[in-house]
Amino acid sequence: MAKNVTNQEVNEESKKEITIKTAKGLVGEAFKAKDGKEYCEVKIPNKDGDDKTPWASFVVRKANIHEDKFGKGMWFKLPQEGTTTISRSVLTGKDENGKNIFENQKERVTNTELKGMVEFYKEKSKEKEQAVVPETAVADKATKSFKDRIKEAKTEMEKTGKASPKKVKEKANKLER
Repeated sequence: MAKNVTNQEVNEESKKEITIKTAKGLVGEAFKAKDGKEYCEVKIPNKDGDDKTPWASFVVRKANIHEDKFGKGMWFKLPQEGTTTISRSVLTGKDENGKNIFENQKERVTNTELKGMVEFYKEKSKEKEQAVVPETAVADKATKSFKDRIKEAKTEMEKTGKASPKKVKEKANKLER
């Protein structure tokens, strides 16, 4: 059976937007384009910290870029179904004086892909949290009180014969982490 789609449903589909958040330092100064409108360049850092190639960038209308409520980040909305052109400087060779020659390489990506590229740091921090703190450790930490951790540290340190009150508290604090 074919589903009847009205014009209103199609317009609502095309109006869906995605919000992209980025650091304040990655948004450049505003500039006027040939069309007379103001735009800002937004940089996309390399995912790998060891990658020293130039960062990719794209432009967004200045009117669409907003500062977050804490004053540390920026955000903007793009159409979910749209695409954006990303440019990156690529080393193509060296001239006769030994200076590097760069060429701009352009690529069109969907706005959902762009969001993943700009906000890759969120995925990275989630992976670190999961790798560092196993779920069982979180459950243990939530159930053990500070008194229980002190008792546990005291019994461990009495076995070795080093159960001074100061060291017991230090050991209990380490168990907390």
